[in-house]
Amino acid sequence: MRVLQEAQPLVLKLLAGREAAAEPCEPSAFCLTEPVSGGRLLYHTLTKELIFLEDGEEPAEYLRRRFFLIKKGTDERALARELRGTLQFLSRSRLPGYTRYTILPTTDCNARCFYCYEAGCEKLNMDAATADKTVRFILDTCGEGELTLRFFGGEPLMGAAALDRICEGLAAHGKAYHSTIVSNGYLFSPERIRTAADLWHLRRAQITLDGTEEVYNARKDFVEDRDGAFRRVLDNIEGLLQADIAVTVRLNMDEVNLPDLRILAGQLARRFGGYANFTVYPFLLFQDILSPSKDKVERVFGLYRAFRAELAEAGLLKPGKLPDTLRLNHCMADDPASAVILPDGRLHACEHFTEGLYFGSLDDPAPKSATETYWTEEFPEDEACASCPLYPDCFRMLHCPDRADRCLPRQREAEIEKLRIRMRAAYERAAEAAPDAAGGSPAEPDRKER
Repeated sequence: MRVLQEAQPLVLKLLAGREAAAEPCEPSAFCLTEPVSGGRLLYHTLTKELIFLEDGEEPAEYLRRRFFLIKKGTDERALARELRGTLQFLSRSRLPGYTRYTILPTTDCNARCFYCYEAGCEKLNMDAATADKTVRFILDTCGEGELTLRFFGGEPLMGAAALDRICEGLAAHGKAYHSTIVSNGYLFSPERIRTAADLWHLRRAQITLDGTEEVYNARKDFVEDRDGAFRRVLDNIEGLLQADIAVTVRLNMDEVNLPDLRILAGQLARRFGGYANFTVYPFLLFQDILSPSKDKVERVFGLYRAFRAELAEAGLLKPGKLPDTLRLNHCMADDPASAVILPDGRLHACEHFTEGLYFGSLDDPAPKSATETYWTEEFPEDEACASCPLYPDCFRMLHCPDRADRCLPRQREAEIEKLRIRMRAAYERAAEAAPDAAGGSPAEPDRKER
């Protein structure tokens, strides 16, 4: 037996005394098993431990002590809820301030995507005075250590001057930070890329593509350029990659454009496949996910899973890291360490800001906890929750604008498949790092609490 990823120490500490001492036991609902060469992998989605067992190996005592086997009849859902609640309380009690800020310098955009959820929103732009207030707010409310700034919009590059001013202000006060951005990529000129790298400390850009040149130009319908936008965005992606800024391309997919996206994937592989910091992933558009037709949603999730597999086979979709800590919130909205700053200085919990849920403004900030009840309310659980390995990390937020009120089999299968892929990737990395790491001696390694 080999431990490829240690369990989260605090989780084990909180679970102490609840181990199944003897029979009768049964496999935990939170244990995923994946066959690999010479044996099998076991990953526990509550403790986050990943182990390799050789063929025929069955260390029952260890599996009981580490909750892969549990006492028959254990209410694992209640156990997971209790554990997560305790960890949330401990995390919030030690919270020194915000560590993540999502900044919208504008709600305006140079594209006119037909599916945009912001269509019809008021076009706001951050002025210099609000940018200066943003700096002051961040310095007054931030925790220790390096901050993460996330630039969003609208198209955030249309408000680049405000972002420059904010970063200049933070740098002048010696505050460490790095940034990420969600952009359509059109305005990333060579000069802007240099500024993003040197001043914004930009680490990653997420850029959306909707198809090959003709399809992309039609769907994006840029205000400035309706014919050459596709080529310009691809050139800008290459400029970012050459500046050592990672690029994640999100392929917005639906049933209509999927055949064209397959062609685009080939083009991206040929042009950018040699860059280690380039990755691609598909994203189902809201009108398909939120369709009232259950059959349609199941169908598109099937197409989505197949397309993910194709992207992975082409080397475009990286497996990602297997979770090693229990998830304590769904997103920025219910994350007490995160704040959203709108172009006019209002403060919100969610980048898809909902009218009436502001927690003050830069001039008169209020605690984010004022909106906590709204963002933490969840949908009632259903029968599938009882045996779902995703349960420990699952947040079905009632008021989230991105989530449906259903959890469908194809959707669960797609998420479980991601974990299985990451389990295999972790196994392969361990084998590459040390030839005997994924097999060999069954001796249990020394353990130290971290």
